[in-house]
Amino acid sequence: MEAYKLITRHSHGVVPPVVEYSCTDNGRHFALQAIGSVDWIERNIADIVGEG
Repeated sequence: MEAYKLITRHSHGVVPPVVEYSCTDNGRHFALQAIGSVDWIERNIADIVGEG
């Protein structure tokens, strides 16, 4: 996800290791789109699997 610039990673360079991750603007936009897709799938699952 970091390679796709959806999250940023910050290593504090201490022992034991401490690493923080946060969402980028692109990550937040992606998450909203993914939620919309999940909502659509949930509304249409019967048709998707052929039970509707």
